[in-house]
Amino acid sequence: NSAGSIGMHICHIGPLGALTDGIVIHHSCFDYDGPREGWFDVTLKHEMNHFAFYSSINFGNNIDHPLWIVEGLAEYASWPRSQVQDRDSIDFIADRCDIYDEFPLETNSAYWAGRSFYQFIEDAKGDLAVKSFITSLYENNLESSLVIPFESDTLDLKNRWVDDMIQRTEPDTLQLGEIVQ
Repeated sequence: NSAGSIGMHICHIGPLGALTDGIVIHHSCFDYDGPREGWFDVTLKHEMNHFAFYSSINFGNNIDHPLWIVEGLAEYASWPRSQVQDRDSIDFIADRCDIYDEFPLETNSAYWAGRSFYQFIEDAKGDLAVKSFITSLYENNLESSLVIPFESDTLDLKNRWVDDMIQRTEPDTLQLGEIVQ
């Protein structure tokens, strides 16, 4: 429904890894002419990303990534553009969230903030850094994986990420075609 999930990746995790039982997509995603136009493709890509991600993790290494890492990756892989949030939501992340822990579910930030993190890596370090980071997540915890794109520069990482989100929400001071005198 419009208030809840529109897609779901159903799997179980056992000694052999993750086994996908199915992917479910809400019927509203098939509204090709309405407000959810194009959502089927985006939702399917999102849920297929969960399938690929969970199928690749080495659960023998006792890996348990925060939801914002998993949902952020699925959003990054499926959503063609950044999701700009309001300043209050970004300030909430800055003030109340730890980069190594879960973000509060009621904020829905696992999706938009998580996606912005992958975009932040891409913009700061490039496509290869994003790929290396994701590959590292299959075998390592988040703290170890962050060393891949950011080397020893992880101390101030959350602040730089938050600054990047803020810059994406603030409109340019100069409009296209304006002349500076």
